[in-house]
Amino acid sequence: MARILVVDDDALDLMVLQSMLGKGGHDLVLAPDGAAALAVYQTSKFDLVVADLVMPSLNGLELIREILAMDPNASIIAISGMSPEYIPLAEDYGAIRALTKPLDAELFLRTVQEVLGRRDPDSSEPA
Repeated sequence: MARILVVDDDALDLMVLQSMLGKGGHDLVLAPDGAAALAVYQTSKFDLVVADLVMPSLNGLELIREILAMDPNASIIAISGMSPEYIPLAEDYGAIRALTKPLDAELFLRTVQEVLGRRDPDSSEPA
């Protein structure tokens, strides 16, 4: 079971992400924007961050930069439905993967498992 920080300013998208990731038995912490996510990240350890790119107060690109400045080994998946031009930028900023919304559930969950596997290659959890 992984500890995952999920960040999205759209309440419906946050619920969808919670539902998809919760089925995997992961320990989820939800944040409604980048500033809240950064505050939580500063006081807790996470195996993965899933972050929307277009958010108020601290956008996803800024969040990626700030998290990686604190924790260069952080695993981040970026998601966006509003600005597809941000998708390649997210990986340039350090996200391991960047996906467009609406998310394909199978692809998203496979990506989560892949990224978690990169962080803990000795994991005994099945893929």
